[in-house]
Amino acid sequence: MANVFIVRGDESGIVMYIEMGAALASGARVYAVGKCNNVTVFHFHPSVKRVNSFADVLDDLKTS
Repeated sequence: MANVFIVRGDESGIVMYIEMGAALASGARVYAVGKCNNVTVFHFHPSVKRVNSFADVLDDLKTS
């Protein structure tokens, strides 16, 4: 299982949330990049870090 899972905000995507749920269950670090939509509650799970860009993900990974 991956140590980091990155999902890009997407109005039309639904299937990706199965993988996101699996990542959360496995304890992976999960990032939601871009505008988070209201299609799923996963974007607002306390373990999900919401960021504006992929550069923000890299910066966070470097500092932690």
